[in-house]
Amino acid sequence: MLDVELSETIGSLRQQLQGMITLPPHLYIHALLHDGIHLNDALTLGRYEMKEDTILTLYLTQRRSPNL
Repeated sequence: MLDVELSETIGSLRQQLQGMITLPPHLYIHALLHDGIHLNDALTLGRYEMKEDTILTLYLTQRRSPNL
């Protein structure tokens, strides 16, 4: 569980989560989703009317290799 304010942006939350969880080096949190909706990093949690027990889905993606 993460304690956040409704005034925080989705991007800020995504960065907090990235720092909290250990992912293999080739993966990162690309986006957050709620009820199948891709959440815009620039908007706040309040804008999406998040509730206390809201569950978000982390969309992970692979980092591109610098050799490609």
